Amino acid sequence: MIVTDSSIFIHLQKTGGTHVAKVLSELLDIDASVSHDQLRKPDPTREIIMGIRNPWDWYVSLWAYGCQSKGRLFGYTTSPKLAAARLPLGASLKNPSRWRDLSIHLRNLINKDDGFWRDCYANSEDPECFRAWIKAIMTEHTSRQTGEEYSALALNESCGLMTSRFLKLSLPLSNWNTVRNSIKTPSDAKQVIAKYGLVSRYIRTEHMSEDLHKWIQTVRPETSFDDVDSFARTNTSDRRDAKFYFDDATMAMVGTRDAVITQMHGYSL
Repeated sequence: MIVTDSSIFIHLQKTGGTHVAKVLSELLDIDASVSHDQLRKPDPTREIIMGIRNPWDWYVSLWAYGCQSKGRLFGYTTSPKLAAARLPLGASLKNPSRWRDLSIHLRNLINKDDGFWRDCYANSEDPECFRAWIKAIMTEHTSRQTGEEYSALALNESCGLMTSRFLKLSLPLSNWNTVRNSIKTPSDAKQVIAKYGLVSRYIRTEHMSEDLHKWIQTVRPETSFDDVDSFARTNTSDRRDAKFYFDDATMAMVGTRDAVITQMHGYSL
């Protein structure tokens, strides 16, 4: 999360938040450090902004990050059961209202095969590794083994991991805590966003400079597009295009389970 006098940028992981922070730090002369924090309550005095990305590309990026042995999702799924248990246990100790989540995580840890998950991350150039991974993320039995809040929610059965993270960050914490267990379908997710969603502006990863320029101009009107576009992209990857990794089945899986995002932003593969 990045807070300025007039706006709050909420960082959805793998949507270019590090680059956003770099540009804002330089052009607005602010201390723009990035975190994945959720807004605790509405702030009517500031515009709420979030990064967004094509879901198909987002999943490939998240998986490729894990192929570098990075990220919480990689760490949890590939760790031995006892080591993995520390993550949901720690979250529950910080937030006693999540004890139900803890019981679900621990129950599903029994069947977690860390060797299987390591195989999924074995080769970032192998589409079969990716397809095995995303099917595991999206299939009810193994999708309960991620250690994510997503794994403990009813939406796990019909929505994707990206939708879960997107919803959580789009709502203030108070509303999220109230509705998170009632969301079961992409249609439910769409209704929740319409009723409680805070975000009024999105920074699309695919149009980063264009969207950043429009935002920064509301604060610093003299900023040109070239001023924004001159910054080299941060944390870029030379991996293949997302289409290389998907087959028809996994492509359709994302389109169906993350429909709230694809429909809101017109994304396709």
